[in-house]
Amino acid sequence: MTLIRQADFKESTVELYAHGGVGFVVDVLTDNSNRAAADIRNVASKKQLKLAEPGSVAFNFDRVGQVTVEADKPEDEVMEAALEAGAQDLEAAEAEEKGSRGGFRVFTAPGDLMACTDALRAAGLDAKDARFVWRPKAPVEVDEAVAEANAEAAEALEALDDVDAVFTNMA
Repeated sequence: MTLIRQADFKESTVELYAHGGVGFVVDVLTDNSNRAAADIRNVASKKQLKLAEPGSVAFNFDRVGQVTVEADKPEDEVMEAALEAGAQDLEAAEAEEKGSRGGFRVFTAPGDLMACTDALRAAGLDAKDARFVWRPKAPVEVDEAVAEANAEAAEALEALDDVDAVFTNMA
């Protein structure tokens, strides 16, 4: 009998204060919580971020489902299909890859994410991505230097192996 050791992964969320009153919510998926915490503390120290108490940054965000839809259709048509699919909100999205079409981000209640995604596909829309996100309630305006410092910090956090995603309320 061969024993296969499987890692026991744990999800967690880390909250950080960034430059200019901006907050970061970091989703972590790790098999070693101590390593992940040390790596995040190291980046926070190097990028002059401050660790926050649980809930002190997250209250500025809503946990929602997000479906990315590529479409050449007018916003009204996509909005109608999204509302019929159970969406809460919709916003225009820039094309992320060269040569791809622009589209929309459709927001749902977390429990409705897959049903909404399936309904959008059934309505003939190209639903590319469905995931849970932390959506900012009130984006924070910052100047260019602060925005650049925060972007570098977010990039450094995203480069960590245990970091699944970094969300910010920077406008």
